[in-house]
Amino acid sequence: MKVEMLSTEVEKIFGECVRIANAANEETLNEVSKEALRIAQDNAPKRFGDYEKTLKRKKTKDQNGEAEYTVYASGSGGSLSHLLENGHASRNGGFVSGKPHFKPAMDHANSKLEEDFKKKLNEKL
Repeated sequence: MKVEMLSTEVEKIFGECVRIANAANEETLNEVSKEALRIAQDNAPKRFGDYEKTLKRKKTKDQNGEAEYTVYASGSGGSLSHLLENGHASRNGGFVSGKPHFKPAMDHANSKLEEDFKKKLNEKL
C-alpha cells in the first residue's frame, strides 16, 4: 500500500469516527434534555398549575455550530422563573422562599450527559 493511499484511508476512518461521535452526541443531548425538561416540570411550583405548562425545550446552535438544547420557561412564565427558582420579597414585607426546579434538572443533565454519551458511542462503534 502506498503512503498516499494510507493517508486517504486514515482520513476516511477518522471522518467516519467523527460522524459517529456527532450522531451519538446529538442523540444523547436530545434524550438528556427531554429528561431535564420532565424533571423541571415535576419540580415546578404547582400553586396555580399554569407555570408548569410554560416549560419548554428547544434545539439551538452554539458559537461553533454545535447542537445544544435549552430548557426554558416561555411566555409569561419566563419572567417568573427566576423569582420562583430563587425566591422573592412579598408585598407585605415578607420573603417567599424559592422552589428550585431548573437547578435539579441541570444537575441531573450534567451528571448524566457524559455517561450516556459514552454508552451511545460504544453502541455505535
